[in-house]
Amino acid sequence: MSAADPLIRTEAVSKVYNPHRPDVVRAVQEVSLEIPRGDVAVLQGPSGSGKTSLLSLVGCMSRPTSGRVYVAGDDVTRLSEQALTEVRRRRFGFIFQQFHLIPDLSVLDNVVLPLYAVPMSFAAMKRRAEPILERLGLAAAQGRMVRQLSGGEQQRVAVARALINEPDAVIADEPTAHLDRELSLELLTMLAELNRAGTTVIIATHDPLVVEHPMVGTTVAMRDGRVVGGEPA
Repeated sequence: MSAADPLIRTEAVSKVYNPHRPDVVRAVQEVSLEIPRGDVAVLQGPSGSGKTSLLSLVGCMSRPTSGRVYVAGDDVTRLSEQALTEVRRRRFGFIFQQFHLIPDLSVLDNVVLPLYAVPMSFAAMKRRAEPILERLGLAAAQGRMVRQLSGGEQQRVAVARALINEPDAVIADEPTAHLDRELSLELLTMLAELNRAGTTVIIATHDPLVVEHPMVGTTVAMRDGRVVGGEPA
C-alpha cells in the first residue's frame, strides 16, 4: 500500500442500535469517508450527532450494521472478534475522555498495560516505554502512583499509554471535555507533535478549540448520523 492511500476508508457505513424496536437509534447513516495517512481528522458535531459512533467504527471498537470499513486497505468489516482485536491492538492507540487510568498502579504499569496481550517480558515492555516516557516528560515519575499525579501529568500518562503499541493512528474521543483551557492546549500541542512525527490522529469533538486548531487537516461535520459538511486535507 502506498503512502498516498488512505489509512481509513468507509463505504456507506451505518450503525443502528435496537433495530426492529420502537426505541431504534440510527446513530450513523451511510457515511463514506477517507482519512489519509498522516492526517489530523476531526469528526465534529453536537451530542447525538453520531461522531462518537463513527469514531468507534473507524477505530474497530464496534462493527457497522451495514457498509464496509477498510483499515490500511484491508476490509475489517467481517473479521472474527480475535482478528478485529488484533487490528485494533496493532493499528490504534486510544485516548478517552476520562483517561481510564488505574490510580493505584504506577505510571509505568499504566503505560505498559496494552502490551500484556503481547508475548513480551516486562523488561522488554519497560524498554519500549522508556523513550515514550522521556519524550513526554514522565521519566522521573514512572514509579509514582497515578493517584499522586496532577491532572496534566495524568493526561501525559494517557497519551503515553496510547503510544505504547506504536500505532498508526491515535483515536481520541472528546479528549478535552473535562479539561480546562490550559490543559486542553497542552494536549493539543502533544497531539500536534505526534502528528508531525508521522502518527495519524482522529478526534471526535464538539470543542471549537480542537476544531479550529491549525494542526487539523480534515473536518467531518455530522448531524443526526449523517455527514453534513467538512473540509478535506
